[in-house]
Amino acid sequence: MSIKVNNNGEVLKIYLPLEKPHASKSGKSMVIASTYGPQTTTVEHEGRKIVVVANAFFYVKDKKNKPRKA
Repeated sequence: MSIKVNNNGEVLKIYLPLEKPHASKSGKSMVIASTYGPQTTTVEHEGRKIVVVANAFFYVKDKKNKPRKA
């Protein structure tokens, strides 16, 4: 897993590689990208390294094939 972070002074962009969907620990969602916990980057803000945590997922459909409510 290699995340990429860019900071142009106004916007922080986080790039996560997409993965094959896999079940979350609870089984309620399918994870498609994650930092898998805090990741310290080489990018700095006000002289300090930025730490990011990010997850991308979708909810598993219920038995009636309706999306779960968020």
